[in-house]
Amino acid sequence: MLFQTSILFLLSLLPSIVVVQAQSCSASNPCKTGCCSKFGFCGLGPDYCAPKICVANCDRKAECDPGGYGAAYVNHTTCPLNVCCSKWGFCGLTQEFCGNKKVTQPSCSTSFHKFERVVGYYEGWAMQRKCNIFNPEKIPLGVYTHLNYAFATIDPKTFEVLPASIEDQQDTYDRVTWLKKRDPDLKVFIAIGGWTFNDEGQPTRNTFSNIANNPSNQKAFIKSLISFLSTYNFDGVDLDWEYPEAPDRGGIGADYDNFPKFLSNLKSSLKATGGRDGLSVTLPASYWYLQHFDIKKLAKIVDFFNVMSYDLHGVWDMPNKWVGPYLNAHTNLTEIKDALDLLWRNNIPYDKVNMGLAFYGRGFTAADPKCLTPGCRYASGSKSRACSHEVGIVFNSEISDIMQSQNVQPVLYKDAAVKVLTYDTNQWVAFDDEETLGLKLNFAKSKCLGGVMVWAVSHDTENATYSNALGKLAQRSTTSLINIGIDNGVPQYERVQNHPQCKWSNCGEECLLTSRPQGCPAGWSPIQRSDPDARNGEIMIDDQGCEGQGSHYLCCPVEEGLPTCGWYGFNNGDCSPFCPTDYVEIGSNNMYCRKGGHSRILQKSYQAACCSKTVGVGPHRVSFESLKLAGQCAWGNYPQCDTQCSGGTSLMVASYGGTGGAFCWSGGTKFQNRPYCCNEPDQDWQYTDCQWYRDIGNGPSGDRDCKSGCPSDTVRVAMGWDRTIDSCRVGEQAYCCKTTSRSIYQRSDPNVERYTTALKSYLADPTCPADDIAKLKLKRQVNNTEGITWDIVPSGLGLSRRTTITEEVVGDMEDLITEIMESSSSSVGVQDLWESLVVPLFPALTITNIRAWFEGDIPLLRGARGDHLLGIFILCGLGFRAWNNEIVAATLGGGLGTIVCSTPTQTNYCQFDPDDPDHQPLRKRTRTSNYDWSTTLGQTTYGGHLVSQPYRTSNEWSILNDRTIEIYGQVYLFPGPGCTNFVLRVENRVAERRNGPLERTVTEHHVELQTVKMWYEAAIQGVLATERNVAAAPNPAGRIDPTFFTVTLVHANGPYLFNPLPPPPTGGQLLSTLQDRLFNALGSVANDGNFVIADEGLNCIKEKLWDDRTENFIDRSVMIATSSTTDPDDAQIALNNVRNVVAIMSFLNHPVIHSNMASIIMDFRRELKLAARIHLQLTGVTVPAVESFTNYYRSLMTRTGTRVRTFAAQWLDAIDATWANVNTPAGANVRAISAAIRTVAQSAAVNTQGFFDPV
Repeated sequence: MLFQTSILFLLSLLPSIVVVQAQSCSASNPCKTGCCSKFGFCGLGPDYCAPKICVANCDRKAECDPGGYGAAYVNHTTCPLNVCCSKWGFCGLTQEFCGNKKVTQPSCSTSFHKFERVVGYYEGWAMQRKCNIFNPEKIPLGVYTHLNYAFATIDPKTFEVLPASIEDQQDTYDRVTWLKKRDPDLKVFIAIGGWTFNDEGQPTRNTFSNIANNPSNQKAFIKSLISFLSTYNFDGVDLDWEYPEAPDRGGIGADYDNFPKFLSNLKSSLKATGGRDGLSVTLPASYWYLQHFDIKKLAKIVDFFNVMSYDLHGVWDMPNKWVGPYLNAHTNLTEIKDALDLLWRNNIPYDKVNMGLAFYGRGFTAADPKCLTPGCRYASGSKSRACSHEVGIVFNSEISDIMQSQNVQPVLYKDAAVKVLTYDTNQWVAFDDEETLGLKLNFAKSKCLGGVMVWAVSHDTENATYSNALGKLAQRSTTSLINIGIDNGVPQYERVQNHPQCKWSNCGEECLLTSRPQGCPAGWSPIQRSDPDARNGEIMIDDQGCEGQGSHYLCCPVEEGLPTCGWYGFNNGDCSPFCPTDYVEIGSNNMYCRKGGHSRILQKSYQAACCSKTVGVGPHRVSFESLKLAGQCAWGNYPQCDTQCSGGTSLMVASYGGTGGAFCWSGGTKFQNRPYCCNEPDQDWQYTDCQWYRDIGNGPSGDRDCKSGCPSDTVRVAMGWDRTIDSCRVGEQAYCCKTTSRSIYQRSDPNVERYTTALKSYLADPTCPADDIAKLKLKRQVNNTEGITWDIVPSGLGLSRRTTITEEVVGDMEDLITEIMESSSSSVGVQDLWESLVVPLFPALTITNIRAWFEGDIPLLRGARGDHLLGIFILCGLGFRAWNNEIVAATLGGGLGTIVCSTPTQTNYCQFDPDDPDHQPLRKRTRTSNYDWSTTLGQTTYGGHLVSQPYRTSNEWSILNDRTIEIYGQVYLFPGPGCTNFVLRVENRVAERRNGPLERTVTEHHVELQTVKMWYEAAIQGVLATERNVAAAPNPAGRIDPTFFTVTLVHANGPYLFNPLPPPPTGGQLLSTLQDRLFNALGSVANDGNFVIADEGLNCIKEKLWDDRTENFIDRSVMIATSSTTDPDDAQIALNNVRNVVAIMSFLNHPVIHSNMASIIMDFRRELKLAARIHLQLTGVTVPAVESFTNYYRSLMTRTGTRVRTFAAQWLDAIDATWANVNTPAGANVRAISAAIRTVAQSAAVNTQGFFDPV
């Protein structure tokens, strides 16, 4: 079945359909659309709406004036966006509106057109997703010319540009802009705005309007933006205003006029920044929203447009009776064509347009599982997936996972250029893969578009499957780096730079393309005349072959420099053509020459258009690259033209008209052809794909008439006609060629040069720089939500004070290690350098081994500069030798002197000594947990019994629904092998669970249930969390009234004593006490969105860290026994135990766990706020319950980090003392691993960002 008719088509029919359906009317039966005339008919305009004729709805106006209505009866004289006005006064695009009028479409060869831009959006929140995280370093080299970081925000009061989140500022900005080091031509823009920016209720809803409408606000915004771009190393800005003027998106009527004025001011200011002046604007693909953009004016200001030609369909179609709930693709190419047609109607330069592509699918739940083809009905959006976590959205990475796990394949719909995957009985998703991206890119090339744009790069698979496919298909005009390996020991790379050639515009393009000066494409300039006969400011114009239908204008690319050109040989009409020395003939005309008359047969002379081939003086002269191809060729004799090429040249083409007006003559009636002879020894500088054209551009249109234009991706070489076919009655044919005109620079990779220097310095003496430099690098206090919080290099690492290794060397080594670990973007030169200098000394440190060992480990140890803190960790904490041994142990299976820290047996940490009182409070989890609390204040003891809300144990979750995929698809386990590997394993156990119960796993409460008991007791005492036998610090909130806990929180129907009634608790179940609501916030059967399944042993260590009566997180006797002997097997056990305790920080700071915990704490605090209000209502006593808990929980998290640091220091000290004098490979390795673990452990802290926001 074919996809549904275009929505643009349907909407354009809607008004006229209504008119036809409501033909008869009366004063009591008014028209649905239009005015009702006294004759009983519906319509618009004076024949229906004039006061003497109209009887109902007389204020109705037509959208446009089809002719004769007059301004009083229409909203607009012409239709927005230059669409057609029907005879009924409605705007539309179909034949009913436009008749036989056709829009002039750009046309290029798909074989030769190259994109100037490939733009990719990277979502700032991508690294906080639950799964399928796509880090910036995974973006492959050479695919994208521009990356847009989405999004920054704007302060709605001060109009200051701000990071959207603290993670952006501290980490991700640097990681994205750092990619420019690897790709010299890459530009990174900051995108500002987005769909939610203008949502109802957002404080920024009117911010763009307020900026555009007020010069002072503009100045504040522009000043802040320029500072922002400089601070964070962005090259420009992408404004994503969704949408100006549209009332449903917070727009105002003045936006249409104000937006171009604002952008003009912005662009002028950016040009003064010295390079950070990029400016792009996103455009909608729908007529409804696009009509509110003055795209003609905007096109003159912006560098390019990003057209959001995706999301053409979604659940928002359901209530629309003209579209409805029918399965349709959101990237349907037939509708994209209609969307771009709106741009061509307004003469928007096609090379300023980037067509939007999607790396995600729009999904639906089919109404009938037996009807899953386009056009069938759907009931809702597709079910939320674990990673995208949004109804109706399925990332391409998730689609790949579905195809692999369910062994299903998509169906291709070639006309729509989409694929459709059906799965799980009734799930339907349309998406693009390499095949359909190819179809779309071929279309974009055929329309000569400047580029394509992707939302979003961060939806890709871990291996960048879709970005790599895009890179292969896009054929960028410039690819920054082509790695070619080593030459005589020096790493090399190639840089390819294309050089567009000067060319003549087609006849009359200066009229057809009013947004371009003299018909020149964007980035090109008309050339001024410099010959002696030129008038001031006169430009190079040629009317030859246009036959009164405009002129040809000479255009040259601005970035290549503009040559000196002129018309030569006119001699007041007595034409005698010549070009000055070192000039080349590029055109000719004869219509102003008297000699020989005006007959073609008698014409003997012409005047020549000539341009300088070089610039400069004497030995410093260099070629104009934009005329190099023309400079390699020359025309044969004139007017006796039938000669042969000579001097090592070869014939390209022969033309009786030469470059246009140079008609050959032999003294009779026989036409001769003038040869065009070229010497093109370099395959990178050649004319290609040449042919005669007679029907391109503007010009005469009769039978046998010829037009002298060329396709937009070619240059005109000659004019005349091809004698193998009929000649031209009027006009001339054009001989047009593609151009291969590029420079390939081969030189040493500058990155490799600096890496070589740094690496040799480090290998000569592999120690860290002075402490003060190391501290400068690491003292960032970065709360890295991916894992460890880094602070400073701890004392005791043996850092030597050095002068030979500088901070610059350390920075270069950080960059080098980063590149080595990221396979998607490290150059061949960098890889060859590493293999030649490092591997001979440390054989296990091959790039393959390193990447196999790290795999998903990299995200944990990243800090404020991408992977750079991981580099510091390796350089200063681990060292290359220990790193080598680690990889031998973990990757290659062990060897002499290696210590293998393997994944622990999961029950190890849950086997307690029954006589140890510290372990008594810890209970195995069941469907509910029970706690008794008790505390004495003065002479009074307060207490009670606590029962948590019921929750599912790890094997009680359904194995049939989507939550199964999420809960069992991400089971959190201890880190894998490797003593310095602190990265949790997150494994998909869905298949295993469907085959039976999971062993040794628990449903993990991120906030331990015992927290309630612990806080009750501390709050009555008015103290914070502290260690046992240490005096507790007072809680700044003071003591909490005991009756708050003993009466109010357990009061039957307590939640319903508040007026007005509070909203139901999260999950929606009715709970009878406020205490029940508190426990519900921590997780329950109803409120199950923040649970994960975790390793039982991991959970047991976490519980012990939490509990205020437990100090021994690992059996003390085991730690004493294993840390006091020089047996490597014992050392391995001791180091592994310490590593696993430190890894609890990795769990608590994991982006998913951290996000869940923040949500839980905020929910718990909201419930406390409600409880405090009810207590005031019941007792008249105000209790600072929220403040008390906030202070307590903050101190609890501080204590947790302190406990980890203390535990690690205690037992690492013991291990170091035991192995201090053991001079064996095993001894050296134990000491190195201990130092590495210490580096991480000393910075252990829980990230509490987002826990304590106002409630």
